[in-house]
Amino acid sequence: MKKIIKILKELVFFLIALLVSSVLIYFILVRLGESASNVVFDATVEKAELRIVSPVFGNIETLPVSEGQLIKKGDPIAIINVFGINSNETPNADSQMFKFDKDKMTVINPEDSIVAKKIFAENTVLKPGVDFLVLYPIKDSNVKFTLGFGNTKLSDFYEYSIKDDNAGISYSVIANDTLPVNGENGQRYYSADFKNIEDSKNFYNGQKVHLAAKRKTSDNTLLSKIMLQLSSLVFRIKR
Repeated sequence: MKKIIKILKELVFFLIALLVSSVLIYFILVRLGESASNVVFDATVEKAELRIVSPVFGNIETLPVSEGQLIKKGDPIAIINVFGINSNETPNADSQMFKFDKDKMTVINPEDSIVAKKIFAENTVLKPGVDFLVLYPIKDSNVKFTLGFGNTKLSDFYEYSIKDDNAGISYSVIANDTLPVNGENGQRYYSADFKNIEDSKNFYNGQKVHLAAKRKTSDNTLLSKIMLQLSSLVFRIKR
């Protein structure tokens, strides 16, 4: 009988210790969640332009793209009727980007891109050397931001994102672990890439945005104190 009582007593002590430790762990997790405070930095979306230039004198027959549209590499983006060309003549042009079939030239998209601007519409006459379409290659889109002044480091933060204020949607970005560029005002500028590169289509070149991040904090001291108190409590219970 004494043995059973002893076992029950030890079981009760164990359950009490388990309950106390569960409560303490819960508050630790809450504290960790609260300590990862959000901070916001000024940022700018930067995109490189790719201007499509006509190598021939001709008329835009079709231009089946719209501004803001995502187009894939290899997609046909325009057909131009070429003026003053012989059926056996091929103009001097990039053979990967411009495909000729007699007096028609098909323009092939060279990069996964966002259509930035249609400079001319269909049925417009083009001269050689005139650009008629502006694209934003997706791979050349990034976000430039500053951490401000002081000793703040990129490693002090995690989970970066920028927000489209009009749509109320946030998009994840990945901060580049490279040395910052010093600006004229003495601030240090970093860059970040879109986690999903197609998200860049929701922003225009030069757009001012806010970049949000979570600040890392160290709760090792707090955790050590709690674990020490927990060990002391379990020891007293066993006595």
